Amino acid sequence: VLSKFQKNYIENLGIKSSKISISPNPINISPQEISNYDSESTHVLFAGRLVQTKGVEEILQVWERTDTKDLILEIIGKSNEKNNLSEKYSSKNIRFTGELSNSEVKRKIKTSKAVITATKLFEGQPRVLLEASSFGVPSIYPNFGGMNDFFPTEYKLSFKQFNYEDLEQKIMMLHDSKLLSDASKEIKKHLIINFS
Repeated sequence: VLSKFQKNYIENLGIKSSKISISPNPINISPQEISNYDSESTHVLFAGRLVQTKGVEEILQVWERTDTKDLILEIIGKSNEKNNLSEKYSSKNIRFTGELSNSEVKRKIKTSKAVITATKLFEGQPRVLLEASSFGVPSIYPNFGGMNDFFPTEYKLSFKQFNYEDLEQKIMMLHDSKLLSDASKEIKKHLIINFS
C-alpha cells in the first residue's frame, strides 16, 4: 500500500498486518534541504481533473469570497466542466489554463506560492502535493484519510474536510510569508526523511 492510512484500512478488513507493506511511489527529491521557494509569489495552483470529487468548485467559491489581495488562483486541468467553470468563475484573480504537459505543470508548481486541493476522495498518494513538497512549495489540503501521512506533524495549512470556512482561513494564511517559509523548510525536510 502507499500509506499508513491504507495499511490500517486493509488491516481493518481482516488482512494480517504481516502481509501488508508500505511502499510509496517514487518521487524525485532534490537532496538539498534548502529550496528556492519564493513565499512572495502571487500564484496559487490547483492542478488536476476538473471534476466534482476533486473539490475544485468549492475552492473557486471560497476564493471568490475571500480577500486574496493580489493572489491569483491558477486552475490547471481539462474536463467537460472547464468551460462552464471558467464562465461561472471569471475574475481577475482566477485563471484557467487548461491542460498542460507534466513538465509545464512542474515548472508552474515550482514557482507558485502554494498548491491547493479540496479533494473529497481518499487519495492513495497525492502526487501533485508531493511534487510541490519536493520543491519546498506548501500545500493546502483537506485533513482526512491518509493525507497527513505525507506532511509533517502539526502542519498548519491543512483544513478540516468539508469545512470551507477553515479552508478560507488557510487561504488567508498565504499572506504570512514567515509561516510559508517555515512550512517550506518543514515539508522539504519531511519529504527527504520519509520519501527519499
